[in-house]
Amino acid sequence: MRELRAVTITTPERQLQRIGDALANVYGWLTHHNPDSRRVQPGLPDSLYLHEILLAVEYKARTGRLSPEQASARGKLASDAAK
Repeated sequence: MRELRAVTITTPERQLQRIGDALANVYGWLTHHNPDSRRVQPGLPDSLYLHEILLAVEYKARTGRLSPEQASARGKLASDAAK
């Protein structure tokens, strides 16, 4: 089972997401990001990256916290990854 980890970086969320997408594109990963989070189910990660594995990323500013819905989605993703 792969462990979910949080990484703290002082870069703003939007800039981190752009960097993540650019790196994913360079290495041939498929990417998905919905620019309007009001149009998706609450709790879904900011970005999805696919290349043999699925990487679900929730970008947060240094002071950002997971919402209850995001914490629930993280738990569901972790339990599904363990199967």
